[in-house]
Amino acid sequence: MTTLVSDVATAYLGLRELDYTLEISTRTLQTREESLALTKSREAGGVSTQLDLRQAEQLVYTAAETIPAIQQQIEQTESATRSRSIGTTEMGNQAE
Repeated sequence: MTTLVSDVATAYLGLRELDYTLEISTRTLQTREESLALTKSREAGGVSTQLDLRQAEQLVYTAAETIPAIQQQIEQTESATRSRSIGTTEMGNQAE
């Protein structure tokens, strides 16, 4: 039973960390999208170059790319935690 509690606590802390990472990544994407819009406006006005625009686009692409991987990690961790707790519960019921 101690192992189950320890595993659940570890999984919970891991999930909280992933939640914070997802929140930061989402905010980063939003900020980079805003920056891209500003860069597009500056480029249209002749203040920024095509290089500035491409760099801003790349930053948006990179930020957007991280989010699905974090979401997948969250789902996998939640699934593993459920499986462990269900498996332990079933084993406990068999012992009775």
